[in-house]
Amino acid sequence: FKKENNEKINSFGRIEKKEQVKDFTKEENKEGKNEEDKNNSEERENEDFSKKANKNSQDNLNDKVFTKEEVSFHNKESDCWIIIDNKVYNVTSYIDLHKGGIIIVNYCGKDATLAFNTKGGKGKPHKPKAFEDLKKLYIGNLKK
Repeated sequence: FKKENNEKINSFGRIEKKEQVKDFTKEENKEGKNEEDKNNSEERENEDFSKKANKNSQDNLNDKVFTKEEVSFHNKESDCWIIIDNKVYNVTSYIDLHKGGIIIVNYCGKDATLAFNTKGGKGKPHKPKAFEDLKKLYIGNLKK
């Protein structure tokens, strides 16, 4: 007798076909669970970001106000503040993470609004992630 992968010989010497039944409900549940886990993870990340943003908003109820002169003292890579749209950001910790490279150092202690809004003069806006990152670096407003 030739025995195929899906056949077996029973105790009476007869060939029986093995049933290869796949439990799709388990796989679907697994896939659904994986998708659910992914969605939950994204929700947690959004919640974490929202918490940080809310904390920043609460912290900023008493926003610190800086003069251009105060900002100008923070003009080196190891201590870099920039002004964008009359808001002050401490970007010192972000310089190494900046996808545009070290170009950001050219604006330490200065108004970087035009550079930020045109992606360093390229005429392109930054991606939404850049705005999210910037929010985390906010330290106060520029004195008008």
